[in-house]
This record gives sequence, structure tokens and C-alpha cells, in this order.
Amino acid sequence: MALLSLQDVEVSFGAGPILDDVRLTIGAGERVCLIGRNGAGKSTLLDVVSGARLPDSGQRILATGAVIGQLPQTASADSFGTVEAALRDAFRDTFALIEKAARLAAEPDERSQSAAEALHQEIDSRRGWSAERMVEAALEELALGRVTPFRDLSGGQQRRVLLRRAMLASPDLLILDEPTNHLDLEAIEALTETLLSWRGALLMTTHDRRAIDELATRIIELDRGVLTSWPGNYQNYLRRREEREAVERTANAKADRRLAEEEVDRKSTRLNSSHQIIS
Repeated sequence: MALLSLQDVEVSFGAGPILDDVRLTIGAGERVCLIGRNGAGKSTLLDVVSGARLPDSGQRILATGAVIGQLPQTASADSFGTVEAALRDAFRDTFALIEKAARLAAEPDERSQSAAEALHQEIDSRRGWSAERMVEAALEELALGRVTPFRDLSGGQQRRVLLRRAMLASPDLLILDEPTNHLDLEAIEALTETLLSWRGALLMTTHDRRAIDELATRIIELDRGVLTSWPGNYQNYLRRREEREAVERTANAKADRRLAEEEVDRKSTRLNSSHQIIS
């Protein structure tokens, strides 16, 4: 089942398109790794997929009810007060509903009671009653201290908190922009194990080739605005890309030989013509 698709998406900065007629479909459970040169537009593509940026043209289609979680490449150290606040932010809408429902339920009039019941049903649909328990479990797992200021964490610790925050709401599609930044080898291995056990779909970009090779079920490559798709892991991508380039080199060599032969024929024709005129 397709969770999300992009159809004929274009985004331009300045003179030329950074995304040129891009088409992409991500299915349930896929682990898609996006690769490309620095400045190729990978973060822009992730923003379009997440809905954070509207394309200049084309369509973004998200499956009904599908939830997207995202780990940005950078985050302000002042984004959250404490580690607990960062995790609770994953459920800020749900907690707001719970507080509103509690206020309405305390009112004696029938209208408030009816509104509270409607909110309870919405909270049920979001699995919101387990939000508090999930935050507590995440705090225990991270073992960084609930009141530790987020800004005092190391870069790697902040990434761990933000990743856990992105995963808390169990999104159908998890978008990770350079998740291995600021992480040491041990932390990268732990991250890879976590993502391998992730049941939802994954779209990520990273320069860590080992992580790509272990995680990817498909590679997509962004080059000069054009997106191409390669099934399999990174090693399979390298092999198939080399095969494609070998075919292209052979075709180009044949075309060059053909042009050279045609040029020889043209010169021969011109030479014969000039001899006939002299005669």
C-alpha cells in the first residue's frame, strides 16, 4: 500500500530546478535511503515529503490517516526546556485534548459533558491515553534525566532525544535527515538496530554507507534535480549503477565511432566532388 506519493513535483531556486519533475512512491514498511551530492536538494525533497514545504508545482498525496514523524538535520538547543519537555512535545496536541476534556468533564451542564465524551473518543482514536506511559518509558530508556536541560546535552545526546521523540507517536512514515550526525560508532550501531526493528516506513539520508547498506531496501538518488530509484541495498546500487554506466560508455563509444565514420565519409565525398570539378 502506498503511504505517500509525489507526482511531477518541481522546486526551483534561482536559475534552475532543484527538483525536476520528481516522482516518488513510498510503500508501507519500506526503508528508503536518499543519496546525492551536498547541495543536490536532499533536504528540500525531505521537506516536500514531510509537508513542511509546498512544491512549486506537482502533487503530494498522503494516504488517509497516515502519520509522518521527522528528525530534522539540525535543531536549536533552545527548542525545548528539558529532556522530558522534548519528549512530551511529541504528544502536545494529545495532551492539550486530555486537559480540555478534563475541564469539560468537570462542568455540570449536559453540553460540556457531551463535548467531553466526543474528545474522549478522539483521544481513544489517537491512542492518547497511553501517551504518558510512553513518555515515561522513553525517559527510562534514554537515562538522561527528566529535568536535564536539553541545551546542556551533547550533540549526540540531543539526536537520541529527538529521534526518540520522532518515534514516540508511532508514525507510519519516519523521515530522518542525517540521523548519524554527532554520533560515535557505538551509537550508530545502536541506531541501526533500532531502525531495523522499526515496523513503519523509513525515508532517510545519511553519509554513513555502512548504515545505508544495512538499512536500505531501496536507494533513491537525486542528481541535478532528477530522482532515480534502485531496488536493494547500497552495494546493489553501486553494482547496478556501474552496469548502467558501462552500458552508457559502450553506447557513447559506438556513437563516437559512428560520428567519426560519418565524418570520414563526408570528407571522402567532398574530396571526390572536388576531383570531379577539377577534372
